[in-house]
Amino acid sequence: MQKTFAQVSTATGLRTETSRPRIHDLRHSLVVNTVIGWQRDGLDVGSQLAVLSTYLGHVNPAGTYWYVTAVPELMQLAAARLEDRPGAGHECVRAAVAVVLHDRLIGQRGSSKNTISGYRDTFRLLLAFAATRTGKTPSALDIADLDAH
Repeated sequence: MQKTFAQVSTATGLRTETSRPRIHDLRHSLVVNTVIGWQRDGLDVGSQLAVLSTYLGHVNPAGTYWYVTAVPELMQLAAARLEDRPGAGHECVRAAVAVVLHDRLIGQRGSSKNTISGYRDTFRLLLAFAATRTGKTPSALDIADLDAH
């Protein structure tokens, strides 16, 4: 199958001296571009992902999530949607965490999935602690709620 794909991708101009796509790259592009479209259209990505997972032959959406974990454009769109929600402003913790995890760690530093998972889990613990101390839900926290005083 790889040989046939190499021949077809060369014949169509997709494969060049500097670009050597794999079949898996096309699946990744399909998923990423589909989810970017959903984000731009304001759709609920979580509910749509089950359909895409089935289309790809995955048993459940968890098998599809890893396709989109390291795509800065998706994370920027997600953060923008969080900021646009009622009551969310530039001080929104959710948007700030999304920016740190995705724009900074992935986009700027090229961090590994394990590093990102470590930061994610640390933020979860911090937000759970702050929620307990403030009486707010983690999703309702503002940056000011994280003040040590």
